[in-house]
Amino acid sequence: MTTAQTGRTQWRLFWIFYLTGLSAFAYIAATNTAFVTEVSPGGILDHQSAGVGAVADRIHAAWKEKGSFGFAKVSMSLDLVFITFQTLAGVTAGYLIARKGGVKGMLGWTILGVWLVFGACDYIETTCQLVQVLQDRGSDELAGLAASVKPVKVAAFLGGTLLLWAGLIWTGIAGRKAPPAV
Repeated sequence: MTTAQTGRTQWRLFWIFYLTGLSAFAYIAATNTAFVTEVSPGGILDHQSAGVGAVADRIHAAWKEKGSFGFAKVSMSLDLVFITFQTLAGVTAGYLIARKGGVKGMLGWTILGVWLVFGACDYIETTCQLVQVLQDRGSDELAGLAASVKPVKVAAFLGGTLLLWAGLIWTGIAGRKAPPAV
């Protein structure tokens, strides 16, 4: 396999990771209305930022009353799928861009690092949520930890997405200017 073929294969893998992650995210976002109640007007997002066990317990009770509590386990499990594939996509693209060296290389390493931070923070947050739902018991420690990593996770996701798109555009434009491979 030539270097060009290997590179195309690696980029295809990135796109598989990225689109799989986006598909999971789209499904989670589309079904979030199942978790919208008076106690959690933001749906599952309110559970992420509950901060204390008593708030998580009130959210659980509202979801039970609405009949969506059982679906929370599925939704949070799908969130783990999203996190896995988006993190793999960001790390893969970051590495592939980093291999270009120079300023693009620095952008690639930054993309890779930001997506690792996102993955770590979102795994912590979602795991804390899922444990509370599986135990059907809010926990001050878990709710507090989930709420504390959420701002870092959101910043890493938004920043990582913008950096990733910038890297894709930059390498795509540069790729068009390069002479054709012989």
